[in-house]
Amino acid sequence: MTSSSSMSGPEFFASLGTVQMIASILVAVVASVIVASEFSGGTIKLLLARPYSRSQILASKFLVVLLYAVITSIVLLVSAFLFSLFLSGGDYLLPVSLDLGALNAVQAALLLLGSNFILMTVYASIAFLFSSVVRSQALAVGVSLGVLFSGSVLTALLPIAIAKYDWMKWILFNLLNLNSAVSGNPIAGGLAVWQIIAGLFVYIIIFLGLSFFIFKKRDVALS
Repeated sequence: MTSSSSMSGPEFFASLGTVQMIASILVAVVASVIVASEFSGGTIKLLLARPYSRSQILASKFLVVLLYAVITSIVLLVSAFLFSLFLSGGDYLLPVSLDLGALNAVQAALLLLGSNFILMTVYASIAFLFSSVVRSQALAVGVSLGVLFSGSVLTALLPIAIAKYDWMKWILFNLLNLNSAVSGNPIAGGLAVWQIIAGLFVYIIIFLGLSFFIFKKRDVALS
C-alpha cells in the first residue's frame, strides 16, 4: 500500500485515504448492537408492546444503520478531501492513475465511495443477523468484527481454492474484494464488477431474510 506521504493530493482523495475499513468497522459495530442491546437491556418487551409488527421494528432499525452508513460515508469523503489539500498538489480533474483509465480523482473517489457503501451494507447485514440471534452485545460485536477481519486472511488463500473449484469465486469473502475490483485490480475468478455487486446483493438479501425470520420467531420471554 502506498503511504500517504508519497501520494499527491488527488491520489489520496481518489483512494479515500485508504481508511475505508474504519468506516466499515463503525457501521458493523452499530449494526451489531442495535438489536442485541434491546435484548440485553431488557427493553425489547417495551419495544414490541408498541403498535408495530416485528418486521416494521426490525426494518426501522436497519434503516437507522443505513442512515448511519450514509453519514459515515459523507464524513469519510469530506475528511479525505480536506486532508488531501495538505499533500503535494495536482489536478483533481485529470486522470489519477492508469488502473482507473480516464477517471479523475473526484470520479474515482465517488466510485470507491459507492462500492464501499455496498460493502458497508454487506457488513451491516451480517452484523444485523448476529445482533438478531444473540443476546450479548459483546458477542454480537465480536463475531461481526471477526467476520470482517477474517476476510483479508481468507482472501490470500482464495486464488488457490478457486483455481481448483471454480464455483468458489462466488463465496462471500471473494466478493468482498469489490473495492479492489473498482480500483482496477481483478479479483480471483475474474468476476466483473457488476457480477460482484449482484452477488453481494444476493448475500444481503439472504442475511436480512434470515434476520427477519429469526427475529419474528424469537421467544422474547426467554431472551
